[in-house]
Amino acid sequence: MAKHILVVAVMFFSLMCGFAQTTLPESNRRGLQLGVAGGMSAPLGEYATYFAAGWFAELSGAWPLPGLFRPTLAAGYAGIPLLAGPRVDLGSLEAGGTLSIPFGKVFAARGTLRAGGYVAALFDTTTLTYDTEPSFGASASADLAFTFSGIKNLEVELAAGYRNYFAVWDGIEGRLSATLSLPPPKAKPSGLQRFEPLSTGGLSVEQAEFGNIFPVFFKYYNSHSIGKAFLVNTEKVPVTDVAVTFYMKQYMDAPKVCANIPKLEAGEKVPIELQALFTDKMLEITEGTMVAADIGLGYKVGDQAVLSTTSQAVRILDRNAMSWFDDRCVAAYVTAKDPAILTFAKNVAATIKGEANATVNASFQTALAIHQALDLFGLKYVVDPKSSYSSTSTNKEAVDFLQFPRQTLEYRAGDCDDLTILYSALLESVGIETAFLTIPGHIFTAFSLDITPDEARKAFSRADELIMRGDRAWVPVEITDRSGGFLAAWQAGAKEWRENAARDQARIYPTHEAWTVFEPVGLPGAAAAIGPPSGEAILARWRSELGKYVDREISPQVAALQAEVQKTQGGSKQVNALGVLYARFGQYDKAETEFQKNLKIGEYVPSLLNLGNIYYVRKKVDSALAYFERAYKIEPKNSLAILALARCNHDTENYGLVKKLYAELSALNPDLAKKFAYLDLKGEEAARAVDTSKAKELVEWAE
Repeated sequence: MAKHILVVAVMFFSLMCGFAQTTLPESNRRGLQLGVAGGMSAPLGEYATYFAAGWFAELSGAWPLPGLFRPTLAAGYAGIPLLAGPRVDLGSLEAGGTLSIPFGKVFAARGTLRAGGYVAALFDTTTLTYDTEPSFGASASADLAFTFSGIKNLEVELAAGYRNYFAVWDGIEGRLSATLSLPPPKAKPSGLQRFEPLSTGGLSVEQAEFGNIFPVFFKYYNSHSIGKAFLVNTEKVPVTDVAVTFYMKQYMDAPKVCANIPKLEAGEKVPIELQALFTDKMLEITEGTMVAADIGLGYKVGDQAVLSTTSQAVRILDRNAMSWFDDRCVAAYVTAKDPAILTFAKNVAATIKGEANATVNASFQTALAIHQALDLFGLKYVVDPKSSYSSTSTNKEAVDFLQFPRQTLEYRAGDCDDLTILYSALLESVGIETAFLTIPGHIFTAFSLDITPDEARKAFSRADELIMRGDRAWVPVEITDRSGGFLAAWQAGAKEWRENAARDQARIYPTHEAWTVFEPVGLPGAAAAIGPPSGEAILARWRSELGKYVDREISPQVAALQAEVQKTQGGSKQVNALGVLYARFGQYDKAETEFQKNLKIGEYVPSLLNLGNIYYVRKKVDSALAYFERAYKIEPKNSLAILALARCNHDTENYGLVKKLYAELSALNPDLAKKFAYLDLKGEEAARAVDTSKAKELVEWAE
């Protein structure tokens, strides 16, 4: 029983300590409180068969904290008569606390909980009986504070409670008490204290100006200005230790210190910039509103510290509002971690993963698939006549309306900035870096191929349709072109970029760099159930568009090689080169046809190896091995034949033969052996090496 009550006491004490942080009016903050109490008690339960009604008296002291809670210490004396015999006297010492909730200026309701120890003795003996068990008491009361005979801060309390002297007695009590609150000691000024304005003047805030505040930039305002003003010292003497704060109660957890000025001379006037550390509650604003904000001033005049506050009206716009004061600011809307965006993009990327063309840039294929999925999804380009990019981007003060990516998915429509934001967020969510492209009156997007410009020129036949910046190659996409597929959108974006770059009117802003200034913010609330189109439909659109790209890339080369084949009357080298071209772009059926033409004439080793590669890519290891063995038999010192045999045998875990073949390869072609170093490993160790190096995806075509 004692343990249970002690647990309750500890929990109650912790709760009251929490309440202690609540701010009370100035009139409730007092110094040391001294109290005297007395009352009657009645036993409960089995103790009522031994004891009669008793009495008690008590002295107490308390120190109110700046809140609802005050810790207390009390010493009490109680007399409890036995029904048939002498009286039991008890002396107790207890500590605890009181939770006081004021109602108006003179009335309060309180709850008290205390625990401690006691000493008990029979009234007619000098022998004292000590008990190691604790005492415990709890009470609820109603207080009335008033002035009596000129004595201020006097409180009268009428209470009912429960008390337990463990192992001796427990029962209920009724008490009447009086408590006197002494005034707190006067502290010397330290820091910023409340002080009446000085008659000589003070600091004043003048010419305060605030522009529109945009919720989407609430992180940005922590280090950038939301307004400006002038601070004027109207004192006749210098002021020191000046601190300027800004606070907006509804949307800030604490005042933001905007400026610290060591000293201002009499009459001096200085400009100040105001910032704010807003909370994400700003993003709940769906309609513009006016809010009161406080500019706080703290300073010293000599040894006296002064604190004053000036209120200002500030306008906050809705969460979709922004102005184009910086083209990078659109990055704040690119919420790549939004669950709806992640779901859409990752489902599309997963759909094509097993079908990807190993010869085409992986980022390019994923970006193509997401673009085609948006077409299937029904995304439309709709111009907003009231706030289009073309009409607002040239006026830094004009307010534009931008949609978050999730909203554009839900609406299935948006203007150029909305579609650019959506496409960028989808690509970023699957690890493809993006950039914003701006030209006069328009914004669109680009994505990184994650390769250098030199690598891009080798991989793409039309390098003029790419943007080369630093160590990156980018693909521009006119995302508002919703009718011709990805290739048409790419060509349109490239044309816009080329024409405006030639006039020095095109700019590129990588999203990751823009995020360092304008961090993305999450749209609050749960997203509607938004899923991409079916996997079969996405695959069909993706294959078709990728096929068009491959045909476009290789058509000139195919024509040139076919002319060479005709000129040499089916020369084996030219036929093999045509087959390799088809194979590099994943057109394996056409490639196999060319290689087989050579084998009808004879055992041409490059074509044997390339046919084996086709079957190896198709995961038909036995068929691949048959072609590789034929090539090896003819040219046992051919490093590509040795590599091919080693890879097939490694896949079938014939590690003994692999070790021998890998040693031969290392002696003949060390660079090639190093490229496929996983062949010198076994089991899980080899699998980890393959994953790290991506060597499993590499194909060495025999030219």
